[in-house]
Amino acid sequence: MLQHLITQDEDLRMVPTDHDQLTTAVEKIREELQALPEGADIARTRVLARWAGIGLLSLGHHDDARVFLRQALDLATASGNSRAVIATELNLADAYRYAGEAQTAEVLSAGPWTAPEASTRNSSTSPSSTSASTSWSRAASPWPAPTFRKPCGCGPPRATPG
Repeated sequence: MLQHLITQDEDLRMVPTDHDQLTTAVEKIREELQALPEGADIARTRVLARWAGIGLLSLGHHDDARVFLRQALDLATASGNSRAVIATELNLADAYRYAGEAQTAEVLSAGPWTAPEASTRNSSTSPSSTSASTSWSRAASPWPAPTFRKPCGCGPPRATPG
């Protein structure tokens, strides 16, 4: 979706090939997310949220990227799509790593059974279960709050090894 606008730098971090084009593409993805009707396909919503997060991450908006990536992770978990869960957890770990939070990134990269967000994902204190306006109240952010609906919580729980 945005692959043509993202490359890797010498530290193997995702960076834009064209900052302005990537910014425009992320804005279009956000608009598409906001225009999705109630009850829209969970897979489409997940993909859009994940790519919005990846785009924001590549643009250097780490905190904003985490909001979208957390939502994509919740949707992946609710759908039971283990490949999407793993891919999104790795992207979320990158968002923490790029922001200098290596310890959190390592926990997320280790897998769902040790991720702190996995244990709180369905709790009332989870960032993704709060309203978008509450979780996105930083005035300095150039990115308006995402307008997501909460996942239904009807997906299967993630298995733990052992």
